[in-house]
This record gives sequence, C-alpha cells and structure tokens, in this order.
Amino acid sequence: MKEDGITETIKANNQMDWVQRMNAVRETATEIVNNNLIYA
Repeated sequence: MKEDGITETIKANNQMDWVQRMNAVRETATEIVNNNLIYA
C-alpha cells in the first residue's frame, strides 16, 4: 500500500478509487503467493 500511495486520505475522499487500488494490491499479492507456493 505504501508503495502504491494508498492512504487513509484517499479512502476518506474517494472510496471507489481506494477500493480499486486495494483490490489491485490484493490481486498482486495473490499472484505472488500462487506463483511461489503453488506453481513452483
């Protein structure tokens, strides 16, 4: 989240943008875990 600049200010001011960014972070983390643990 820090690397992508996702802050509580964005959450307070633009919730849809915050949700989209958080979903992108979660998807990236899921891909990393899947590639390292499941498919490796």
